[in-house]
Amino acid sequence: MCRKLDLRQTKIGKRKRGGTDAAPFLYPGTLFRDTYTYQILPTFTPSFATAPHEMAENQTLKAFIIYARDDKAFKNQPLRHFCLIVRRGYLFLFLLAIAATPLTAQSFESALPKAPPTNTPSTSSTASPDNLVLVCGGTFLMGSIESSEEQPVHSVTVSDFYMGKYEVSNAEFVKFLNAKGNQTEGGVTWINLEGKWEDEKCRIYLSGSTFKVESGYENNPVIYVSWYGASAYCQWLGGQYRLPTEAEWEYAAGNGKRHTEYSWGNGDPSGKKGGNVSDITAKEKFASWSAFENYTDGYIYTAPVGQFDANDLDLYDMSGNVWEWCSDWYDAEYYKNSPNKDPKGPTNAVDYRVLRGGSWGHFPGNCRVANRVRADPAGRNYDVGFRVVRGY
Repeated sequence: MCRKLDLRQTKIGKRKRGGTDAAPFLYPGTLFRDTYTYQILPTFTPSFATAPHEMAENQTLKAFIIYARDDKAFKNQPLRHFCLIVRRGYLFLFLLAIAATPLTAQSFESALPKAPPTNTPSTSSTASPDNLVLVCGGTFLMGSIESSEEQPVHSVTVSDFYMGKYEVSNAEFVKFLNAKGNQTEGGVTWINLEGKWEDEKCRIYLSGSTFKVESGYENNPVIYVSWYGASAYCQWLGGQYRLPTEAEWEYAAGNGKRHTEYSWGNGDPSGKKGGNVSDITAKEKFASWSAFENYTDGYIYTAPVGQFDANDLDLYDMSGNVWEWCSDWYDAEYYKNSPNKDPKGPTNAVDYRVLRGGSWGHFPGNCRVANRVRADPAGRNYDVGFRVVRGY
């Protein structure tokens, strides 16, 4: 079981009344509650210049996250005696049952459970992409009745995983190229530096022996990258980094169990609650395009990542901006035989890989979260990029 609570700007004070499992009233610092273990992931440096019992009730701890996992065994670890929230009207009781030395910020932090790995490469010399978001797994109805390739609608369960909050940017990908070069795989280089269509082009170029990004496009998603290039980037990051499975992608894009039509929700986009899709802006240049007729996103081509509101899972640009490579081989009939737990696509290699999400140049139907598209893994197109995931 995975529950993620974001307690940014949480006040330290008397707890609110609630039910027996009302997790939101937990104090910052809770290490366990009933049958659950709450793991503290600080993004600040706590200061214990004064004793904990002298901390003012309105003191604010800025920005940290609590992850809760079903883990009864944790209760047997000594740390449970090290920091405890008392739930009967007191503020904090710190019990030093296993420590003979005074409590310091350093000793406190070192005693806390280690945070799950962030989106950090395996070596210090490699790039560090945007932060990962913990996607708590669950069961949802995958597919739709809109297309035969999306049928049958079927129940799928995905396990917990981390997903890149943003699509991989030019600035991130260029660090990979400078570390590994633009190698050939599948008969093509990982990225087509000469790629161009209309006024959109690859914004990464080679200057002498160094790969660089055109000024002003550092935060735009990388495009003209093949499936092989996207996969190689994940391998370069090390650890459990990889491309998302088709099931993981759809679950995350559709807001988990809600499985909305688009990542922003159901219905047409509106303002920042939308994405970089085919809109009035695009139709002014490409009159024959189908578009969201009453929507203007302000971009004709790719937009810098994160310009629109995140979905419920804190993920950006899941509908629109660029198509995103998935790890699966593509099979139009796969849903008829798909496993119901963590499906990974056909086991036998076929001709195509899966793309998801639509792009800045695609009509509404292609930006639906259930829409499936096939593509040659050696294809390098003006509206195709990717994002990473990592095993939990």
